[in-house]
Amino acid sequence: MMNQYRPLVSCIMVTGSNLQMIRNSISYFLDQNYPYKELIIIDDGHTCLKDKIQSYPHVHYFHLDSAASSASKRNFGIFQSQGEIIMHWNDEDWYAPDWVYRQSNTLIFTQIHICGLHTASAKRSDESYYQRLYGKSKTRIYSMAPSTLCYLRSFWDKYPIKDILNMEDADFVRNSGGLVYCHTYSAGYLEAFHKADKNISFEDKEERAEMINRRKASQQPYQRPSIHVRNEYAWIIPVTCILCTHNGEEHLPHAIENLLYQDYLDIELLIIETGTSCCSQLIPYHKKISYISYVPSATIGEMKNIACEKAHGQIILHWDEQDTYSFDWITHQVSSLISLGADASGLDKFIVHTKDVGKTLMVKDPINKKGWVYGATLVYWKQLWKMFKFKALQMGEDDDFLNRSKAFVYPHDYTKGFIANIGERGQSHL
Repeated sequence: MMNQYRPLVSCIMVTGSNLQMIRNSISYFLDQNYPYKELIIIDDGHTCLKDKIQSYPHVHYFHLDSAASSASKRNFGIFQSQGEIIMHWNDEDWYAPDWVYRQSNTLIFTQIHICGLHTASAKRSDESYYQRLYGKSKTRIYSMAPSTLCYLRSFWDKYPIKDILNMEDADFVRNSGGLVYCHTYSAGYLEAFHKADKNISFEDKEERAEMINRRKASQQPYQRPSIHVRNEYAWIIPVTCILCTHNGEEHLPHAIENLLYQDYLDIELLIIETGTSCCSQLIPYHKKISYISYVPSATIGEMKNIACEKAHGQIILHWDEQDTYSFDWITHQVSSLISLGADASGLDKFIVHTKDVGKTLMVKDPINKKGWVYGATLVYWKQLWKMFKFKALQMGEDDDFLNRSKAFVYPHDYTKGFIANIGERGQSHL
């Protein structure tokens, strides 16, 4: 991975003297695969449980008067912590073993102030892929689950959580002036997991895993109010989609339509062409679209280098003229790249539609290369491209780019967001 910096993360949990819930929450914390972490427990219940909680080097227990406000308890916990990143930890909720790792990576790679789970991501639509594909999302209000908040300690130093009657988390997010990013790692979090099961111990890991899987598959009935983030504070990372075409006048309108349907707010499409025809007359005048003509002899690798050089985005995303992308494809690509803490991402298995077979198939690369993703779904940081540019190859330039860079490639699983339309062209890896 390009960024090896791993700061200490302090998880702050306010609880109320429920011994079993505290033990369960500690077990979820200890299961985290992030090495540099600590858990600060602020207990405001009537009974001090310090002597009943097993001692761990990175778990610190404090008992406070229940009369103190939620904000003062949270601030006290942060003041006692040592971490450079602060993360909320709820005693009723379940967090996946890679939750701390992914949350901290979101802050490290985006260089924003606050992040958390986008509440809409936990409510996946039941509509079919084709219904969603042609939908036009106009949602620009972002909402976050309070128990998933993660922020820089240096930012909290400047704007401590206000001691107000309620909704102090919402005030911190909305009025502190910080840049906010809402990620979509909904599989890593279950809200109010212990609400109905607070007296169950789950000491056996297999039993606990089975219970978690059952709750994941069911509806989540306990939903607390979410925090709405004003648009001007919601951080949108600029993204550039690059499309390399050769006499692509037949499919170019399809690619442009796919781009203009996207619900991501800060995107541009750079179209670079080589060949005898000229597609410029097919490109509509639009602030999100730019056209670059080039000499007929350019290789695919050279074309991608030219497009990346002119890209304004911090993230580069490959765009194919024949393939079909769902309206939220870019949103998922960006969120996956950031939430996974990867240098590059994409799909290593995908849906293929062929005219001769006449049906949709799921296909996976048989070579099974480590870190392989399908080129038309590749997304990566522009900084990675600056260090390891594409070679002047006509084929295999994507694989060569990833192999030479030794990038941390982490495929995501949003297979419903992409269809590879295979017509006359041949693809050797299928």
